Amino acid sequence: MAALMRGDFDRACMMFKEGSRLDPDNKGNQDAGRKGRMAKSVWAEAMVEKGKREWERVVELLNVIEDSIKDIIVQGSELESMIYVERAKARLRMKDFEGSLKDSGYILYSKEDSAEGWVVKSRALMGLGREEEAMEDLRRVMESWGAAEERVREVWEQLEFAVRKKNRADYYALFDLPSVCSEMEIKKKYKVKALELHPDKWMEATTEDRAGATEKFKLLGEGLEILTDDFKRRLYDEGYDKQAIEDRVQRAERAAHHRTGYHGHHGSG
Repeated sequence: MAALMRGDFDRACMMFKEGSRLDPDNKGNQDAGRKGRMAKSVWAEAMVEKGKREWERVVELLNVIEDSIKDIIVQGSELESMIYVERAKARLRMKDFEGSLKDSGYILYSKEDSAEGWVVKSRALMGLGREEEAMEDLRRVMESWGAAEERVREVWEQLEFAVRKKNRADYYALFDLPSVCSEMEIKKKYKVKALELHPDKWMEATTEDRAGATEKFKLLGEGLEILTDDFKRRLYDEGYDKQAIEDRVQRAERAAHHRTGYHGHHGSG
């Protein structure tokens, strides 16, 4: 039974078979052996379906395993974790984020330090648009053991990116232009919007309205700078915010300077 709970189907089936040979009248062993063989067979089929990306079928098969061994499975066992992890990941692929979140919750209830559990939970929350909640949950994991786990670090970085993207300024909306607009359209619209939002036009407005117009005027300038620069606009369209764009530009400039300096030094020799 211990081998089955570890998810070692081959060894479990071999041991159940040996147990039946030594004690042919042991009904409990026979029942466990039958369930172990069934779990092995259905698991293998589920993994084949996973390779074919038949996610609904994967979930169905894992449900069959769970239902058939629910009276013998040990909570917190490796086998239980295997079932929930694979089903949670399949549900992610199906965009059944609520179902995936539920499965990951079971994983973490039994095994709080499951890297797979935290990764799946975070991605399910991302799918539900709850990135800030996912970051808050994952923060304490990152502060303890998560930073040493590549998979956890990767999903943390994805969460940071998603939150920054969600909270960044929408320059296209500010210009009242679609994302496919031309540079000429942006510059033309900037002149119109800049006149509307210029602080001098809001001197008689309430403090709140004046502050709002001033902020939009500032964002308008940022938008013009980013959307009329091919490299910066590409980064913005990929989801980067202003700070991340500036960081990428600085890195690119340092790399270009390094290459130029290297070649110049090499040539002078």
